[in-house]
Amino acid sequence: TASYLNDHRIGETCVLPGVAYLEMVLESIREAVGDRAVLGIAKVQWLRPVIVEDSPVTLKTSFYAGHDGIEFEINRTDANGQGLFCQGELIVEEFSGSARLQQFREQTSDAIKTRINNVKNTGQRLGFEEINRQFAAMGFNFGESFQVIKQVYFTADMAVGELALSGNQAVTDGFMFYPALLDGAIRCTIAINGFASQQSGMPLPVGLAKLVVHGALDKDCYVLAQSVATNGARSRFDVYVFDKSNNIIASLIGFEVQWVAHLAGTRPLKTSAVNSPKVAAVVTHNEVAIARTNVSVA
Repeated sequence: TASYLNDHRIGETCVLPGVAYLEMVLESIREAVGDRAVLGIAKVQWLRPVIVEDSPVTLKTSFYAGHDGIEFEINRTDANGQGLFCQGELIVEEFSGSARLQQFREQTSDAIKTRINNVKNTGQRLGFEEINRQFAAMGFNFGESFQVIKQVYFTADMAVGELALSGNQAVTDGFMFYPALLDGAIRCTIAINGFASQQSGMPLPVGLAKLVVHGALDKDCYVLAQSVATNGARSRFDVYVFDKSNNIIASLIGFEVQWVAHLAGTRPLKTSAVNSPKVAAVVTHNEVAIARTNVSVA
């Protein structure tokens, strides 16, 4: 069973991580455009989560020529459900204008690294057990492969997380952005102010202004998450991911979440124990079929 399905649960229910959509799109577009550089993703909208029960789920990734990039849609197409789940735009050489491409080539400033040092030197620290206790209290039920945040330092508006693959994991599947690591990176936003958010419930991803791709996220890393704005039940953040050699891997600018009391379609845990036995009704990796629609590059 794919760990990014079985180990990413809300209560007793498996939910496909929102970051898995991004990996699906990047994997598909690389096959479609060949050697052309894929610089990032923009205007992402997560419209609804994929909840996995007894039956296999089939998702189709489609691409269309856009005004200044390649637009994409991810639709569910199996007999148990249909509809649009995610959409956005890819920034690819020869498909986007020079000004747009330059926006995705800009390097992260040294000021970001200075903020990281300031948070680690002046902020408070949370350890592995407390971090997972906080997520469990919100209703998340992560298996071992998604327990990647080993420690976090935080201030009132920023958090720095140290992420590492759990257990005997080895990245051998050719992921551009390993789902457990990218999911852990965006979850560092929840640890800002020591999980003491003014919002209640749990955050669900709803939007991302842009993801700038600098490299592959497939090994241990560290993350800076900073609060940008709050508007009602929505919160917006910027997230920067670095490898252990201090090289920038990815920038997620304008990552937006919606706080909800409960995710419809999920079942709460029957006990208060964290990491309850794995649910039986999960799909294997090869049952999550991705039908690709290639972009004409002639």
